[in-house]
Amino acid sequence: MRKFDYSFLNNGLLPANLINLTSSIASLKTMAGVRKEEYAKVFTELEAVAKV
Repeated sequence: MRKFDYSFLNNGLLPANLINLTSSIASLKTMAGVRKEEYAKVFTELEAVAKV
């Protein structure tokens, strides 16, 4: 089993690459929501195809 090292959290600072990655994920999730609202019909059709 893999062991994870969270000792870097003891000093209260997070690495910059972790913050950047989290920010990127949040912005991609936001844009996905915006696109889903703009193209609701396309997403509905794609969902129907995926269910088949």
